[in-house]
Amino acid sequence: MGAGTTSEVSGMDRRQAIKTACVLCAGTMVAGCGRTGSGADDVESLPPATFDPDGQAEENGFAIANVEDVPVGGGIVLFAEQVVITQPSEGNFFAFSAVCPHQGCMVQEPEDGRIVCPCHDSRFELDGSRIAGPATSGLRPRQISLNGTSIVLAQ
Repeated sequence: MGAGTTSEVSGMDRRQAIKTACVLCAGTMVAGCGRTGSGADDVESLPPATFDPDGQAEENGFAIANVEDVPVGGGIVLFAEQVVITQPSEGNFFAFSAVCPHQGCMVQEPEDGRIVCPCHDSRFELDGSRIAGPATSGLRPRQISLNGTSIVLAQ
């Protein structure tokens, strides 16, 4: 191919292919910004983590933390996994997406029994429910189980 020539694939030149890809990408991003529903009822809550005495949980997930890593009345954020794990009361563990439902910022480590999004100050209970802020729903639950002292995130 020399200067001024174009490579055509399926009747579309390179410039048109790039334009089409940009339009598809932009459309996908805009569609992802839309919301349905009206608020806290949009998030289905899951029960606390279950104990898995047979060790089957790791076959359907992977260990992401140990129970001693999660303080009672608080929690931790695992940024790589984008997960918040909380322990509102002794032995009751919950997991949620660490991505705020408002605009997708990562929430902070739970403090004083609350999960806070630093971007626009949305606040959530340790059970993931919305307290206040521009977020209109709670944090999206993630399924976990306990395998010995390991907290296992379902895939």
